Amino acid sequence: MSDDLRAAAFPVLELRRYTITDGEVENFARCFDAWFAEVFEQLGLMVFGQGVERAAPRRFSWIRGFPDVEARARAGLAFYDGPLWKTRADYGDAGARPAGLLTTLDVPNNFPRHPLRSDGPDLVWLGVVPDERTLLTLQAAAERGAATLAQAGHLRAPAEWIALDPTPRSRLRWPTAAETANHTISHERAPSPAAQTARFATALFTCRAPARSYSQRLL
Repeated sequence: MSDDLRAAAFPVLELRRYTITDGEVENFARCFDAWFAEVFEQLGLMVFGQGVERAAPRRFSWIRGFPDVEARARAGLAFYDGPLWKTRADYGDAGARPAGLLTTLDVPNNFPRHPLRSDGPDLVWLGVVPDERTLLTLQAAAERGAATLAQAGHLRAPAEWIALDPTPRSRLRWPTAAETANHTISHERAPSPAAQTARFATALFTCRAPARSYSQRLL
């Protein structure tokens, strides 16, 4: 569909501007590109463009189009009461701290001795948890979310859940109380089993996203 036809088919435009938490803009942008734009289009909207504002780097703005005003309400209900938004909220409710969002980088392998997968796009959500109870709660939320996303057609293969026991010098771990107070993560050897327990686990939730219906690939 040409740009002119898109504009004619979606004459009601809305500019959305979000203020994102410090340090989370890049993750939010990756998540938006990986999931939300495609889902909005499946709901009958057109995402015309999105980006981070240069003069206000915590601001993420995007423009979406609707075929009519009534479609805005229908799409809002379908999205915010739908599986993707509910799954995203469940991870935070489980007590996990997001650590990153990885999406496919579609580039040639410049070091062939280390193979790269070429059957993407894929998405990996990273999080850290403080204890076993939180890990089990998060795993249950991830499994529910995976089932819901698969049922809605947002996955092309089963999701994979991975829990890691971080080494003492891993940057992906739950910080100690002292590290939280100092806004630092120590990479020295853990001095005791208690210190190691405080850095409990890293969770990875890997999803195989559907191929996009147009040529843009995930970042």
